[in-house]
Amino acid sequence: MTDRVVPDRMATGAPGDPAIEPSVRILPLGGLGEIGLNMMLLESGEDLLAVDCGLMFPDDEMPGVDYVIPDFSPLLGRREQVRGVILTHAHEDHIGALPYLLRELDVPVYGPRMALALAGERLREHGFRTARGSCRSSPGAHSTSVASASSRSG
Repeated sequence: MTDRVVPDRMATGAPGDPAIEPSVRILPLGGLGEIGLNMMLLESGEDLLAVDCGLMFPDDEMPGVDYVIPDFSPLLGRREQVRGVILTHAHEDHIGALPYLLRELDVPVYGPRMALALAGERLREHGFRTARGSCRSSPGAHSTSVASASSRSG
């Protein structure tokens, strides 16, 4: 019979034990089980990163409602820890609520060039002056930073 070594972190095993807690937490704010309203928070340590910021168009049971946006309270309650927003692509259900978030938070926005170009247009429609950011390239990906709330026209 051979001896089996159990790593210390597995030996502690109590729920909530920092040794076994995941290093990244994922908190969906919308987009699961529905079409639209796509937004997810990634949390690592004290840092938060939002992935997408979409809206949802109402159904027939919502008369008088033009669109639905995610509940931003998890971000607004920890605004100093929000490092930015990453857009995956430029459909309205992924970028449409961005102007409403950027009115509340001054954070950078990153994503593919096309998504940022369309998000920039959406921000201009809402009175933002978008800033041309520096283009960063990595193999197979291109990202550019666009506007934040500090560039909102007065």
